[in-house]
Amino acid sequence: AAAAAAAARDARAAARAVAAAVTSSLSFLHRELRDLRRDVANAGVLALEPLARGVGGARYARERFAARFGAPTRDELEDAFREEGAINVPGACEGVKDALPRTRAWITRGLSRAHALDASLAAATAAASTPLPMRTGGRSSAADAAADADDDDRRRIASSWTPAMPVSPRGLLRVALALLVSKCSRLSEESLPETLEFDGDRITAAQEAFQKITVMCACVSIANDAKANAKSHAPSLESLRRRLDALLNDGGVRLADLALELATFTTPSPATAEDGTSSVAASAAAHEASLRRLTSEDDPDAVGLREAVRDALCARLLLGPDAAAAAAARVSGFGVSRDVDALAREIALGIGRVTWDVHASYYKALTIGILAEEDEL
Repeated sequence: AAAAAAAARDARAAARAVAAAVTSSLSFLHRELRDLRRDVANAGVLALEPLARGVGGARYARERFAARFGAPTRDELEDAFREEGAINVPGACEGVKDALPRTRAWITRGLSRAHALDASLAAATAAASTPLPMRTGGRSSAADAAADADDDDRRRIASSWTPAMPVSPRGLLRVALALLVSKCSRLSEESLPETLEFDGDRITAAQEAFQKITVMCACVSIANDAKANAKSHAPSLESLRRRLDALLNDGGVRLADLALELATFTTPSPATAEDGTSSVAASAAAHEASLRRLTSEDDPDAVGLREAVRDALCARLLLGPDAAAAAAARVSGFGVSRDVDALAREIALGIGRVTWDVHASYYKALTIGILAEEDEL
């Protein structure tokens, strides 16, 4: 009997061990199968990537877009251009206008700004259209390889970010993008232009970067005023910009935090008043009020700051990747030229290049129609 009981216990223990082993094995197999499926999916995406990035991907996106919005196809628009000429395509333009009302309204809003920029940037645009310098000898093979990679990268960027006159289809698109990014209010999905229907997150990120630049300009403006009024010499503005940049990169930063940093920077000899308040605290309160004014929507000085950054961004987008100096002149003294360059690059290569590759025919037709209506008026 004892032997039978021991055998039964051993059988139950063996059954539990087998069950645990089977469970563990099945869990392992499920994890491996999940990883295998992910690897297969990634391999499929990598296989499709050249098609998606090439001419075929843009063609597929155009065809789906035209079917979804009932817009003329690219072939129909090109046939109209060939048959009637680039300045007389009323039927094609009307078809695009009716199918894409939000895109037309968005492009139209950029026309007055494009006209204002046209004369001032004409000479700079011509100067920016220069070929990349040729390399000469005198470098090691490793240096040559690195330089070749840099040259290839510059050529790739230059080919997709060519200089453009403001009043042209490509230029008007870039001006309209800059105006969109410089808006104070966030865009809802319903208000997005049809041609930017999948770019909402990118536009929101660009708006946040633009706001960061304008806040930096406001801070530097306040610091410059305080430095001019201070009796003692204030530290370098470059050190302030570095500290402010670190604060602005923190998602939880408040205007009060920036104001305190400004007060610490601009108060030459901190002291305590009779009522117990420190001079730094008093300066921080004053600077916070100034910051709120300079970051509001309606204050004239705030509007002037936003317009200066917006025009610098427009110039950078229009002149291409090799004309930073012409754009930097518009925000000189604020130390934000590199930030404007980085934002322009994100917009030009992350949004502008893709929407132009897919929807260039629509932007051309809309620009032709808008300019024709302007001539009639």
